[in-house]
Amino acid sequence: MRLNRAEFLAMNNPVRRLLLHSEFRRAISMLHRAGVSLTGATVLDAGCGSGYSTRLLLAREQPGRVIAFDLMPEQCRRAHRAAPAAHIFTADLLTPPLHPSSCDIILSFGLFHHLHDWRLALRQCHRLLRDGGILWMQEPHKDATRV
Repeated sequence: MRLNRAEFLAMNNPVRRLLLHSEFRRAISMLHRAGVSLTGATVLDAGCGSGYSTRLLLAREQPGRVIAFDLMPEQCRRAHRAAPAAHIFTADLLTPPLHPSSCDIILSFGLFHHLHDWRLALRQCHRLLRDGGILWMQEPHKDATRV
């Protein structure tokens, strides 16, 4: 789903970046506590938006390869500027142009509630993950004060 103008502005403002920074830190902390290492891994940032989480991933972890995509070309242009070392392109998680078993870890921050078929998206994630791969999803809760 493409964001409308108001959503686009909401996703690309300093307050959202601050929230995403916190969400990213929490996600990585939980992965590390679970014994998951991103070092050397092929990591997909699905629905990367402006690339802020992609940039944090490259700056704070040592992934082997970072792939990131978003449905909106204008978001991908922002992501290219934010994280030039990542392989970034325009795509849809419902029909991702990636080979099966090509990812060790898939990160998704606030994407699935935008999808019209989240079950298909989960099947696609399963297809993209290698055996033992990890899918990390963060989605907003109706009570934003709850963790």
